[in-house]
Amino acid sequence: MTNKKKIKKISLSQSITEIKPALERATLPSSASSLAPTPIEENKAAVEQLTDSPSSAPHLLSSQPSNLKHQETVTNAFGIIFKAGDLIEVRSPWGTNTIAQIESIFLSPTGKTWIHYLPQQDCPQGWNWEGGVIQSGLLKKSQ
Repeated sequence: MTNKKKIKKISLSQSITEIKPALERATLPSSASSLAPTPIEENKAAVEQLTDSPSSAPHLLSSQPSNLKHQETVTNAFGIIFKAGDLIEVRSPWGTNTIAQIESIFLSPTGKTWIHYLPQQDCPQGWNWEGGVIQSGLLKKSQ
């Protein structure tokens, strides 16, 4: 005795006509007013309320988060002291070591010291590199 299921063959258009009413019943609320606005609808409403006055311009975030503390100097894992303006060796996005200059030094809320640097050498054709950050323990003096 074999268990063979009978398969009813129907066309794509027939399946759509059979499924569509069931989906509509399942997804339509009893009252459209009972739905909370979606985040997209809320954003649209906020954008529509904006004017061209300066007071309505979006607030731009500062480039430096307020919870970072500026430091004058930092010491790497080998005890070498670094300060803003020092030249360091860093790995470029295209994979080679390159020279960069320390722009600023910051202490994070977690207690780690981060160094913001700017590259001092030209990028290869097709590359754009405006700078980066590195943890203090990885700092290496430029030779």
